[in-house]
Amino acid sequence: MTDQSSGWKPADYQNFESIHTEACEDRRAGCYAEALAKRVWYHENAIESPVRLSFALGDWAELSQVYPPALEKLIVIRDTAKEKLFNGNDREESFHEFASINQCLGDERLTAEMFLWLEIQDADLTRKCYPSAESALIRAGEYQLCGKYMDPHEAFQQRLHIFEHQKRLPDNPLYQKLRTARPDLGPLVEKATKDSFTNSIATIVALLVLNDRKVEAQEIAGRAMTELNDGNLDSTIASALEGIFPPAYEK
Repeated sequence: MTDQSSGWKPADYQNFESIHTEACEDRRAGCYAEALAKRVWYHENAIESPVRLSFALGDWAELSQVYPPALEKLIVIRDTAKEKLFNGNDREESFHEFASINQCLGDERLTAEMFLWLEIQDADLTRKCYPSAESALIRAGEYQLCGKYMDPHEAFQQRLHIFEHQKRLPDNPLYQKLRTARPDLGPLVEKATKDSFTNSIATIVALLVLNDRKVEAQEIAGRAMTELNDGNLDSTIASALEGIFPPAYEK
């Protein structure tokens, strides 16, 4: 689908990454209709993109703050995902989409409510959907429910895989092109990579502590510190071992 009001449509030679980048640039330049058209096209077509439900949605949320049609369209997509959940269509992917959009919009209460409903309906699907709901459940204070569904060792391996992938980002040609235009990008990306790993591991550790699984918490903390020697990680993990979540959950 293309936003016809913008007059934009993708060129045959364009790839997903270039359209994602252009959407960001259009938003910064104030070309909001074009940015929205590209966001919608990217969301509906770049299904396998690792940033479709993360960075891309984050940029869409920023666009929605200055361009009401962007917010309206994002809510429509969120509500469509909700209907798919109720109707039994692509339920795991639909929940992931529903939760990701709620997180960007600051509506995680809706995700927690949906997860509680889903637990009654389908226990197996609930377990599969837990990673997408974890943030919302923490904000709702459902720590024991998190403890019921979390697999800390699998979660650690997933976070570590993401961390290692992000560390290789400087080798990406698109990243190198962006860095030429923005020399400050390197330090920003490096900090974001470390912060993401730190916050995700500290979340696992804090949940384990709050579920009286302190031995596992200490094991995960130790493994994280062997992967990253960083003062912020050390202090954040120390707080997590006291059952305190990373600062991101204070917002």
